Formats: sequence, structure tokens, C-alpha cells
Amino acid sequence: MTNQKMSKVDKLKLFDGVDEIDLIRSGLNDMMVDAYQNIRGQMLRSKLPNLKIASFKLALEKIAGAYDTIAL
Repeated sequence: MTNQKMSKVDKLKLFDGVDEIDLIRSGLNDMMVDAYQNIRGQMLRSKLPNLKIASFKLALEKIAGAYDTIAL
């Protein structure tokens, strides 16, 4: 690297790997980003006034789609 010694703490951080909680947080972050993008996209496409109404509309569309899938 730079011919400098690393501290033990830095070595542990570098070589320890990813903890389970880090994987969970990363997955949760990805899901939250995707959800926000879907809601914001719905708001823009439907020209709705806010994210709250867009999220309700998106949820109702998903429920209706699920009912269509099971033929209710």
C-alpha cells in the first residue's frame, strides 16, 4: 500500500469481513430506496400532490393486482 503499518483495529476492520447486521442493514436500505423510488415515480406519473397519496394509490394497485392473480 503506502509502506505504512496498519493499526490492529484497522487490520481487524479490513480483514474481519461483513457482519450479519451489516448485511441486514444493507438489504433494508436497498428496500427503502426502491420503495421511495416507486412511490415518487407513482406521484410524478399520476400527478398526485404528495407522497402519502401516491403510496396509498400504489398500495391499492398492488392489492388489486394480487386479487386479480388469485381471481377474486
